[in-house]
Amino acid sequence: MRADHAFGFVDVGLGIGVLAAFGADTGSISGQKWYVSAIRMGLAGLVVALISLFLPG
Repeated sequence: MRADHAFGFVDVGLGIGVLAAFGADTGSISGQKWYVSAIRMGLAGLVVALISLFLPG
């Protein structure tokens, strides 16, 4: 694996982690279970990352 691919995986992981943290925060504010909201936001980030693999450019 090339170094730039490894950094790409790290970037996507950090992005998903940040989204999960925001999800946990908004979940606790809205009265939902924080971990459910964190998982939902993290999965949304993962879906967007997967979709971006198939877009040109």
